Parts: sequence; C-alpha cells; structure tokens
Amino acid sequence: MINASPQTVKVGISGIFWPTLSILLYKACLDYLYVNFIMVVFAYENYSLDPSLNKIFESYIIVGIIAVLLAKNFSDASQHPSRIVVFLYFIFIIVPLLSLYGLQNAPTPFVYIAVFCILFLIALLKIRVDFRIPMLGSMGLAFAFLSLIFAGFLAYGQLFRAIGVSNMVFDFNKIYDFRDIHDIDIPFPFGYFRVWQGKVFNVALLLYGLNKKSLLLVLIAIGLEVLMFGLTGHKLFIFAPFLAWGFYLMAKSNNFLTYFVGLIIILMLFCYSDFLFFGGIDAGSLIIRRALILPAHIHLIYYDFFSQPDNPFIFLSNSIFSKFVDYPYDVSMIRVISWAYWNRDFGPNVGYMGDAYGQFGIYGMGLFTLILGGFLKIFDSVGKRIPHQASVLLAIPAFSLTNGALFTSLLTHGLLMGLIVVWIWNEATQKRYTSISGHFDYPRNSESKKFCKTKEVKN
Repeated sequence: MINASPQTVKVGISGIFWPTLSILLYKACLDYLYVNFIMVVFAYENYSLDPSLNKIFESYIIVGIIAVLLAKNFSDASQHPSRIVVFLYFIFIIVPLLSLYGLQNAPTPFVYIAVFCILFLIALLKIRVDFRIPMLGSMGLAFAFLSLIFAGFLAYGQLFRAIGVSNMVFDFNKIYDFRDIHDIDIPFPFGYFRVWQGKVFNVALLLYGLNKKSLLLVLIAIGLEVLMFGLTGHKLFIFAPFLAWGFYLMAKSNNFLTYFVGLIIILMLFCYSDFLFFGGIDAGSLIIRRALILPAHIHLIYYDFFSQPDNPFIFLSNSIFSKFVDYPYDVSMIRVISWAYWNRDFGPNVGYMGDAYGQFGIYGMGLFTLILGGFLKIFDSVGKRIPHQASVLLAIPAFSLTNGALFTSLLTHGLLMGLIVVWIWNEATQKRYTSISGHFDYPRNSESKKFCKTKEVKN
C-alpha cells in the first residue's frame, strides 16, 4: 500500500551553493591528483592520460548540474534517509568517472548512461509515494530481537570455532597472510551472519548507544567490531565504528554533503602533501587511488571488455539462474577481467553499474537502477521516523555498491538486513506502528493525546 509523502523542505541559496561548490572543488582535486599523483606513481597499473578539453568541460557541467539537484532535493534526511546511498555512489563513482571521462578520453556512451542512471535514481526517490509498512506486534518484536541476538552468537561462535583465540590477528602488516592461511569456507548461512554482524548489527548497537548517550553500549559495539577484525582480518570492521560515528554526527546536519565532501578533500590534500614533501605513497594509494580512482577505472574496464562483440554478456548465469542460462566463460567474471587487463589473478570487483553492464548491457544498468530505487523507496518509508540512525545504518553496507554487484550488496553485504534492522528499531523505539490497512496507531502518551485533541478541534 502507498500514500502521498510529505512536502519537501525548501532549500535556500546557500544550501545549494556550498554543496555544489564543494563538489566542484572535489572534482578539480581529483583531476589534479590524477595527473600529478596517479600518473606519476601508478601509471603502470593500466592508467592512461589522453585529455580531451571538450570532455573535461562537459564533465564539470554535468557534475555541477547533479550537485545542484542533490543539494536541492536531498538536504533533509527526514524525507530521504536513503540519500546516503545516492551521495556515496555519486561521490565515489560518478564524479571520478567523469574525471576519467575527460582525462582518459573515456567512451561517451557508458559515461552518459551512468549519468542517466544516477539521474534516474534521483527521480525515483523523488516520486511522492510512501509504502505502508505492517507492524510486527509485541510477539513479533520480541522474536525479532531474539533472532538478532541468536544470529550474533552464531556468527562469533562459528568464527571462534574455525579460527581459535590463539590465531586472531590485530597486526595490519599480517592480515593478508592471515587471510591466506585462514581462508575458510563457512557453511551457509553462517557466512552471511558474519558480514551482517560486522556491517549492520554492531553498527546498530553503536548508533543505539550514541542515541541513548550510553558509553557502555558504544564501547561494547566497538569491542565487538575489533573482535570481528581479529577473527576475519578485514580492515573495514575496525574502521566501521569510526565511520558510523562520523556519519552520525554529520547526518544530523542539513549540510551533510558539504561536510562529507570537505572531509574527503582534506584527506586527499593530506595524502598528496605526504607524497610531495616526504615521498610517501601508502596513504595516497589507499585514499586517492584505491578508494576514489580505481573503482571508476574498473567500471570503464568492464565496459571496454563487454562492449566487444566477442565477449558475451553474463545474463545472470553466474548466479542462482545458472540452471537456466549457460555461463559463457571458464572462470569467474572478475578473473576474466584480471587476466585480460592485468595478466594476473586477483579480484577487480566492480560496482553495481559495471556489473549490470556485464550482465545485460545498457538495459541492465537501467533495470538494476530501477530495482535499487525501489529498495531505497521502501527504506525511506521504513526509516523516516528515525532518519539519522537509518541513514547511517545504511551507509556502511552502501559502500559495497561501489565495488560489488547489486544483488550481492543487497543480500550478502547487508543492505537488506539493514532495512530489517531499521524496521525493528523503528517499532521498538518510536512505539508508532502502521498497520497493513494503513491506519496509524499513535503512542499512548500525553503528547499523542494533545495531538489527537488538536486535530479534533481543527476538524
């Protein structure tokens, strides 16, 4: 069931000017650092420099237009908790892709289709409909909480059983050796529980502690993430609490986009200063190359490969639909790309648009964007009463969309589980349910009585 959503909050000139300016400055920094850092240090990694002045000019116009649309339409988290997904994909994929469009003279069709898809996603989120979400009820809520706790015990229990306390690793210099040695296949569904625990459940506990100003809950959440890092060797888990904390502080402001982009610019300039004055490349490799340039670069590589007539599309034959469609290659899709472009075996994962193109071509990009937009509209309906917590809870899993397939991000990396947790949290904390028939059951307290009385007087 659906109903009309509330009116959008109007944004002043300054609310549009500063986010747009910060994004254009971010684009300028990317362009400069691609030429003066990436091409200086990492040119051997299949990067190229073939600037086109016309395309560079086009790229700034396009970035400016999208930045204005984002600032104008998504400044208020209460209307669009899922805005964080659009922000992240735009900042980490679309803007770098447009930088490469001008500096690498990248193919126009793919770049413009990607731009169309982000505009399509923005348009989908602005459709004024609101899905009515059924309530869990007291028994359902209790069962949901117990299920989350049980899943956590299973996740940690299985990891302790497989790894052992003595083999845990907390040294960043040893984590890759640790993963090579302890690369275990965890039985279904425990592998899902592990990722959900680190990306969703622990983050939810942290946000709940911040919301309740409970230092104990915050410390427990951080401790659980550190423990997850020690058992898996994945750095994301140890950084997740601090990312979530930062997102939580910024999400409360209507200037989220300006603050977030400004922080990225500061990090980029710090990395380049380290390279310029001390010759350090590790920080720049992690932030500038790996986080910002490489994901967009891999999107272009996937387009280059699958746009060739001799390389057939996948048509989801690498998924549960393999029983109906024959897989056309001898190895996995990422291995095909790694051998074709780097002549070595590793995992160049691509974001949802690149994967969509590899599956169905340009039609796949539009179809997968439509599916993502539908998911985000449902998320907005579920999370709009706890918009800041919902937005942040979606942020950590949303990063997977920049280097992972859509359905993998939804199921494995926690986007769908984030939706479920927000649904539970919304009912548990707000005490305000929407029935399947669409009738509101307001909380039975003095404020709700005053609200109902006021409505009766007005009528």
